[in-house]
Amino acid sequence: MKYKFAPMHAGEEIGSCKELYDSKNEIRERLASFHSGDWDSERDVNTLTLDELLEYGQWEIIEISFECPLCREGDVEYKEWMSAHIYSCNECPFLALEYYGTKDIAVLTDYLKFNS
Repeated sequence: MKYKFAPMHAGEEIGSCKELYDSKNEIRERLASFHSGDWDSERDVNTLTLDELLEYGQWEIIEISFECPLCREGDVEYKEWMSAHIYSCNECPFLALEYYGTKDIAVLTDYLKFNS
């Protein structure tokens, strides 16, 4: 399972909204860092719980679980390779790529050379 966070309201997103995190604690650390500039309490922002940070910034956590569309038994794992986002199953040969242009084909070719 992976996690990401997003604003519960329309407004400015920080770059990390698009990143996937392995744990909720990683999100807590990122949000504490992000809010360190606008936190105005005497309490250290780094001591806040995840729930407190989510409430303060009006964020929500999105849990991402990938079930393999091919075998329906394995989990699809996300990997970033160079600039591409690649998904592969841990149980079968399923492999997917977010394709935006021809440079992604070159990245996939490079990935296959090193991960076959």
